[in-house]
Amino acid sequence: MSQRVELGCMGHLSVSADCRWSRHTRVGDHRISSVGNYYPGHSTERVTIGRDRYFQTMVFPLKPDAEGEDAEDCGCGVVADWCEIDSDGYQTAGEAQAGHEKMVEKYM
Repeated sequence: MSQRVELGCMGHLSVSADCRWSRHTRVGDHRISSVGNYYPGHSTERVTIGRDRYFQTMVFPLKPDAEGEDAEDCGCGVVADWCEIDSDGYQTAGEAQAGHEKMVEKYM
């Protein structure tokens, strides 16, 4: 079984700083990142991310530790390829929370 590490930083999405909800977990050589509740800039209106969804989870492969340093030194690893290998979308934070846990279990 792979080691599970919960991380405090955002794990993907270039506009994630404007997301008000996130989860980020490293499982072995995989980054599992969930974001949502996107309010761009100083907007008071929530905007979808992806296609007709307010939350999403994506999984990215990581380089083996020997292939490079973790640039942030936070334990999240270095992404080998930003093309996700798995993903799902949700409408609510509860669905996103459950979906994130489902992805973590899948990659454990």
